[in-house]
Amino acid sequence: FASSQVSDELPPASTSEEFAAIRTAEALASKGIEVLERRGDIMVVNKPFGVRMNGNFEVTVEKLIHALPGVKEVRFPHRLDFGTSGVSNLRCLSTTILNSFPHT
Repeated sequence: FASSQVSDELPPASTSEEFAAIRTAEALASKGIEVLERRGDIMVVNKPFGVRMNGNFEVTVEKLIHALPGVKEVRFPHRLDFGTSGVSNLRCLSTTILNSFPHT
């Protein structure tokens, strides 16, 4: 999903899930958000200046990542301010992971 990978090099989508992943990758790249690493439910992103991490705004890192197939919830151990660029880690919880926790 790195911004350098989002181009005409992407294969055509054959399923709605693949199409959603491609559209999300394009949206991330258009805002300058680069996914540096994803392992399991942990994701590391490079956020540019002028993009909000979360909140009630039209475009946020949280909303774009939440649009990835299988991502049910996005959690931030820390956030970068609107005016700050840099690397941030987040946790992308799937429905399977959320259902494995006991409900209280």
